[in-house]
Amino acid sequence: MKKIVLCLTIMVIIMFCQHKLSYAVDTDEEILKNHHDLVTPIYFKDTNEPVTVPKNISLNKKQFRGIYVYTNENLDFQQENTIQGFKRQYLKILNKMEEYNMNVIIFQIRPTNDAFYTSTLNPWSRYLTGKEDKSLNWDPLKWMISTTHDRGISFYAGFNAYRVSNLTELDKMIYLDTLSEKNYAKRYPDYVLKSIYIDGRYQYFLNPGVKEVQDFILNSVMEIVNHYEIDAINLENYFYPFSTTNQFDDNEQYLNNNEEELTISEWRRRNITSLIHSIKEEISLYNEKYNKTVQFGMTPYGVWDNYNQDNPEGSHTIGYTSYQNQYADTRQWIKKQYVDYVAPNIEWDFEEYSTPYADVVKWWSEVVNDTNVNLYIGHDIDDEMNNENQIIDQIRFNHKYSTIKGSLLFSYNSLENEENDKISLFFEDLKQNYWYQIAIHPSIESLSDYPPKSISRLLIKYDKRNVNLSWKPVDEAKFYLIYRFENDEEIDLNDTTKIIKIIDQKSGDKMEFIDSDIETHRIYRYFIITINETFHESTPVVFDIDLNPNEMFSTQIIIFSILSFIALSFIGFSSFKALKKS
Repeated sequence: MKKIVLCLTIMVIIMFCQHKLSYAVDTDEEILKNHHDLVTPIYFKDTNEPVTVPKNISLNKKQFRGIYVYTNENLDFQQENTIQGFKRQYLKILNKMEEYNMNVIIFQIRPTNDAFYTSTLNPWSRYLTGKEDKSLNWDPLKWMISTTHDRGISFYAGFNAYRVSNLTELDKMIYLDTLSEKNYAKRYPDYVLKSIYIDGRYQYFLNPGVKEVQDFILNSVMEIVNHYEIDAINLENYFYPFSTTNQFDDNEQYLNNNEEELTISEWRRRNITSLIHSIKEEISLYNEKYNKTVQFGMTPYGVWDNYNQDNPEGSHTIGYTSYQNQYADTRQWIKKQYVDYVAPNIEWDFEEYSTPYADVVKWWSEVVNDTNVNLYIGHDIDDEMNNENQIIDQIRFNHKYSTIKGSLLFSYNSLENEENDKISLFFEDLKQNYWYQIAIHPSIESLSDYPPKSISRLLIKYDKRNVNLSWKPVDEAKFYLIYRFENDEEIDLNDTTKIIKIIDQKSGDKMEFIDSDIETHRIYRYFIITINETFHESTPVVFDIDLNPNEMFSTQIIIFSILSFIALSFIGFSSFKALKKS
């Protein structure tokens, strides 16, 4: 009998293994192996489907490459008592971003009910100078935005809506006494909730169930939108706090403000969703009134809800969720398009049993499908990284899904962590093999799908030393891309290594670029493309320059419009000689 049982067991194992290996894998992909033993295949949770990654990645011209800079507890940005010290520290961050061809910074400007900007509603942050409501007599946000835009990098304002404190042993009134008189939490202590954690410490946050709190947060958002040229408001992953006890003293508001007779979980979710919807509506009205393109998005917790009988829309995961534990219905916000983008922080490895990376990312990629919400994946880079290829393989995996538009790295201090060999190897690999060329921010379809006009009145001057290009600015332009190819090169406008210059839109009646890196005996083909505020592209204007020294002399060509160029292109390049001037 034992032999029969043993034989049956072996047969089941063999059949199981064969079943696992029978899954067809695309020839352009490879099965991902466990990062611990480098041998065992990785499968999607509770299935026989192997996790695969592309063998080769074609880099996208439009790709979100962001870094998060946390000011809370000075995690990524240290206190400064001088303007020059602040500038020096911030410029170092921008220099590092340029080294890795990043194009978005999310800088936390409101970490704990305070401000890194001039505000009539919130005090200066203690994490700026070391003392709450102590300023540098200077507006750092205005300078940061201008300096960031000068580098061609988008500035997203990191905004924490409800958090008043980090974990503390101080009781509520004692802690509130440490705040400045300007702090909303100190002015309205009855609007502050206390969350008790399992270790006995407390965290304080504004009560989402109070209408006055919702109005205050909305006003704080719009104060920033109305006074600063930010590219986005990024709402952070803090709603009702993750507490192991989930006990908040909000019963009074629940009983007095629940005409729909919702359960307390439904009521809390309604409170958060109401704020999200209000922010989206107000920013949309602002954009429409002032012809702006400010985005509203967020960096939510990586798991919306676990799959179960009560919620079949959830992911195949186990553990904490934003839906159940934070009362944040991110899936609804995406489906109703209350946000322009989401960048969930997927902080788990492929090998994680409860929340495996592949399953979580696949879920998000499917949720944003058939919406205009851009999806960027957040990668958590910390000292516990067990293999330098873990994040690289995550980025490779992301390329399987067209709905994923890029990556956000959490957070900046990891870039400065030179003591961790695995982190250093990851960043070196990222720079050398994946982010070695520039990338343009993805198009923002939720705000507009219209391309800008092409440039007009293009003036071309050239001699043996320089090619000088000038043109009339396009009203809706954010910047211009200038490509250059040599005569025998394949034309590929997705190849951003061929972009020789990104020209920011400037005020005035003329844009200009001088190409001094030229050689004689060459024929160069130039493309000029207009990019608008929502990162859509115009039809390119194309022209050739022949630098043959036998025929070289000072030349001036005027193309009044793209129609003029089309007419000239039919005549051929030789016809340009008729326009030459000695």
